[in-house]
Amino acid sequence: MKKVLIPFSESYPRCGEGSGVLLSDGKVLLVYSLFTGTSDHDRSELVSAVFDCETGTLADEKIIHKQGNYLNQMSVSLERLKDGSIALLWLRKLSAKHDEILFSRSFDEGKTWSAPVKVLPGDTYSDYVVVNNDRLRQLRSGRLIIPVCVYPGGFGDDPSRLELWYSDDMGAKWKRSAEIQPCSAPVEPAPYACEAPFDQVCAGKYKEQEPGVEECADGSVYYYCRTILGYMYDARSYSQGKDFTELSAQTDIVSPLAPQSIRREPGSERLWCVYNDQSAIAYGDVANHWGWRTPLMLAYSDDNGRHWQKFRKIEDESHNYCYTSITFIENKKVLLTYYESENRADGTRRNLASFKVQILDLP
Repeated sequence: MKKVLIPFSESYPRCGEGSGVLLSDGKVLLVYSLFTGTSDHDRSELVSAVFDCETGTLADEKIIHKQGNYLNQMSVSLERLKDGSIALLWLRKLSAKHDEILFSRSFDEGKTWSAPVKVLPGDTYSDYVVVNNDRLRQLRSGRLIIPVCVYPGGFGDDPSRLELWYSDDMGAKWKRSAEIQPCSAPVEPAPYACEAPFDQVCAGKYKEQEPGVEECADGSVYYYCRTILGYMYDARSYSQGKDFTELSAQTDIVSPLAPQSIRREPGSERLWCVYNDQSAIAYGDVANHWGWRTPLMLAYSDDNGRHWQKFRKIEDESHNYCYTSITFIENKKVLLTYYESENRADGTRRNLASFKVQILDLP
């Protein structure tokens, strides 16, 4: 294993989230946010750098989108497209209740980028949307898909909803799929140590959040999300994302309200999942730090996400780890990025975050 840290600093007390893509020369292009504060709403700029997987060094660091007259820029996705170009997707927060998604492409391995295209333009779309980092995917058909969590009116009285947005013309125009339906019968975690009864937990407005998506070897589109319910929940589409099954509990992935990241290994049916595994702690047991984003676990599925097996603990309980990106590189290795921050003894998180890069060997 090889680990490299891009540490926070006085000027940039929060580094990340980010994404990576394999370049033609075997190096990895990284794009991530540098925040001038520790909040999601603090100003930030997007930075790109080239990571040498052999030496563990960064080069060609440069700002590709400077701070502007808006809150920030964050949640970057990179995706190698079928025509050889690299797609870049990111969030631009216009206010605490309004944002927009931007999309552009590079035809020279990340040296320059096309003018951004608005995905469902922010000036005509009033809801607040969340798209995590490393979420953009291109299906074998060529369709581009983005899993989106929508907060109607910007964290209003209505519950959040999960959607899929897609493009069939390489990102020039985008459309919305049908809504992914919430689970009608959530599974109560066991053991259960939460003070509130489970039906009260299930009544929360924002119980499904921060979705992800991946195309499986059988052609289905696997849709998953973090929840307040103790497990990752998932759904599936057999129609290129036109419609989905209802969300259901994936009880192999026991996780707090923290995002998972899933990618399919190239040339394989195997899916890999990075998540915070809290299977050793009773749900809601705050005294034993249920809810901490630790430890960081790598798991795999050989049946298109229906069952998962733990493979390796990536990080222990000493820090908070989340917002992972997954990039497969040469010689059966995978490059992960995620941010690392501190956990206080009282259970709260301290968002002084460093951006971490780690290379793992796969079996």
